[in-house]
Amino acid sequence: MLGETEPQWLSEEVKTGTTIIAIEFNGGVVLGSDSRVSAGESVVNRVMNKLSPLHDKIYCALSGSAADAQTIAEAVNYQLDVHSMEIGEDPKVRSAATLVRNISYKYKEELSAHLIVAGWDRKEGGQVFATLNGLLTRQPFAVGGSGSSYVYGFVDAEYRKRMSKEECQQFVVNTLSLAMNRDGSSGGVAYLVTIDEHCTEEKVILGNDLPTFFDHVLGHFAHLWLSAALRWSAVTGLTLLFLGDLSPLLIRFIAAYSLLPAVFETGTRTLYREESQCGPVADIRCWLMFAGASLGAALFWEIIIPDSDEEAGGQEQKQKSRVLFMRVLHLFKADYPLLFGGFVFLSLAVICETFIPFYTGRVIDILGSHYQQTEFLTALAFMGLYSIGSSVSAGCRGGLLICAISSFTRRIKGKLFAALTQQEIGFFETTKTGEITSRLSKDTNLTGRTVCLNANVLLRTFMKTMGMISLMMNLSWKLTLLVLMETPITGLIQNIYDTHYQ
Repeated sequence: MLGETEPQWLSEEVKTGTTIIAIEFNGGVVLGSDSRVSAGESVVNRVMNKLSPLHDKIYCALSGSAADAQTIAEAVNYQLDVHSMEIGEDPKVRSAATLVRNISYKYKEELSAHLIVAGWDRKEGGQVFATLNGLLTRQPFAVGGSGSSYVYGFVDAEYRKRMSKEECQQFVVNTLSLAMNRDGSSGGVAYLVTIDEHCTEEKVILGNDLPTFFDHVLGHFAHLWLSAALRWSAVTGLTLLFLGDLSPLLIRFIAAYSLLPAVFETGTRTLYREESQCGPVADIRCWLMFAGASLGAALFWEIIIPDSDEEAGGQEQKQKSRVLFMRVLHLFKADYPLLFGGFVFLSLAVICETFIPFYTGRVIDILGSHYQQTEFLTALAFMGLYSIGSSVSAGCRGGLLICAISSFTRRIKGKLFAALTQQEIGFFETTKTGEITSRLSKDTNLTGRTVCLNANVLLRTFMKTMGMISLMMNLSWKLTLLVLMETPITGLIQNIYDTHYQ
């Protein structure tokens, strides 16, 4: 009778039914797992730590049958202790992974377990090994368990090489949170272990503290932009009530001041999966920063693109200059292949120049920190290649553009001389000989250089600026934004100097 009334989960095999993950970073590894243990459709343990230590700086993540996985971990832990005493130093991570692989393969018919082994040793630093039915392979990151099928697309899309320790920790937490939301066999709390040369840090993240996604994020964005729209409406209404008509400068300031917090928070969340300190509950420091940035942007816009009527004459003159420039560009039609080749080599030269400081810094960092010959030689080789590429591309660019200028000048001089020979005698009586000579000798050369030099400066400045900003954003987006905040102030100072002193 007892056998007929006992719960079904008593006869089910206890499985971790889990999500486990491990990832390498420069100098160590991060392991993570959920905590739910199930037997069939029942949860028998909500807070099991599935990150088991194999040695001081080597851990494994458990999945499969809970009893089998724990048995393998305990056996490997004992063998590593003996091995460590025999060799008189800490064991290698590969040695621990090999022991797990051997036991899993030898007893593959009896045991049902999959372990991810990760740790740090002095020879190869942080390492992650996947072991399954005799397989042993090192990977930059590895996921396993029933929840892994829900997050393969996420980890493939979000993983980047050379992530920092903090980025890897956030990557692991996000992966576990997504898997625990989707997989019924994964849940509870999230366990994290971070291992590097200096220490082994264990951390527990409760379910309420895990990040949320999808509907929660969309709701957060909707609330953020709705607050920005209401703030803009309120500030605009109060300003109209007290000041009456608004000037264009004030309109731009109010719009930037109201919308900048939403733009900043949205970009931080979307691009870097981080939550800034200047969101809906920003403190006085954030509002002062937004006010300064908005005022600088509004003044910069006012000076660079003024709205006053007195600038209409200047705008008309600029329009005439654009028309003349397009006419000169059309006259270059026969030399388009030379111009195209020159601009291609110009682009290559700028790209190479952009990467030279990066690899120079890499060489200095490697020499000043942990010297590794392979990384040092690689950085040195890339620095040399980019330097050579920059020099060769700059030479080819100069040669092609000079050829284009010379060809254009020769052709324009021929057309101008042919036009002069067809003029009547009265033209030469009213026009001075020196003016005609100046047109043939100087003005044709100046016209030929107009397109090449202006396009050269514009394209070079644009590509170099965008390349440097992209490189800076990849290194540290926060420092990049801090540097870019100086742009309006620098533009104002330069405009004032150009107006009054030049």
